[in-house]
Amino acid sequence: MKRILKYGFLLLSLVVFLTACQQGSGNRDQGDNDTAKPSAKEVVATSFINADFAKTIGGEHVNVHAIPTTGSDLKNYQPSDKDIQTIKEADLILYTGDDLETWMAEILSDLPEGKPVVVQTGADIKRLSDKDYYHSEIKDESYQSEDGSINVNVKSSQTVSIKGGGQKDPYIGTDPANAQVIASAIEKGLIEIDESNAETFKKNADTLRSELNRLGGEMKAAAEQSENKRMYVADTHTLRYLANAYNLNVYALDGKTSLEDFEKELDRVQPTTIFYLRDESKGQAEEIAAKHGAQALQFYDYLLAPADVSVLDLMEKNIENLKTGLF
Repeated sequence: MKRILKYGFLLLSLVVFLTACQQGSGNRDQGDNDTAKPSAKEVVATSFINADFAKTIGGEHVNVHAIPTTGSDLKNYQPSDKDIQTIKEADLILYTGDDLETWMAEILSDLPEGKPVVVQTGADIKRLSDKDYYHSEIKDESYQSEDGSINVNVKSSQTVSIKGGGQKDPYIGTDPANAQVIASAIEKGLIEIDESNAETFKKNADTLRSELNRLGGEMKAAAEQSENKRMYVADTHTLRYLANAYNLNVYALDGKTSLEDFEKELDRVQPTTIFYLRDESKGQAEEIAAKHGAQALQFYDYLLAPADVSVLDLMEKNIENLKTGLF
């Protein structure tokens, strides 16, 4: 009798255990169904501005892969095998153009026709070059006051052409109007791969363009508050598109200006700020600034950026630095 009760108890325990397992399994399956979301589209973006705008416009409907990662040299980047595989598996590829991401051409030539969708976000933006870029050159007279300071009297200005070899400048994003064009190109690309969310993409893109327009107005106001509109940049980047948009006079270490001539100009004019763009130029900018009694401030070009910021954040910083640093 005891043996029967023992086996009966074991059998009952086994039934209870199996029932519990079945219910638990059923509950997990239901939970997975409740939390499941439609598959997001895979987007590869080859600069910070492209990646940030894709996230802003695409929202939860996209997974954005930035190639290269923060801190890499965009123009001279050498993609890894993993990068190439990520690009080939994407639904959408966003890159500025063949003049900037020169390494993309070979990768794109190996892609099957029609997939991924490829968008050059800067295709509709006219490239400026040394030959067709104009600015207002200030004609001034400077004299030394009794206290030793240099005073600059602007006498006249004339529009002149910058001489050079006519190299096209691919760094288009520093003009907020160009940033709006980039946003529109990304919006169209997202709609092409996911038409079901077109209204969401359009709404997000409209909001982004509105913010870019606002910041463009603030940047213009910052430029106009400066009497001479001069900007001294201890970097190879001439900020050509920014200068063209707001009629700025950018004096940069761009390969045509020697460090000696650059410092002679600083001695003559004594600006309060020396700008730089890339982190690798920061040390030189700070050294030059300290030597000439100035401060070094960064101007971001939106191609590469620190973590946890947006293009709009960096534009806000650029506006504040222009207010402080334009001479």
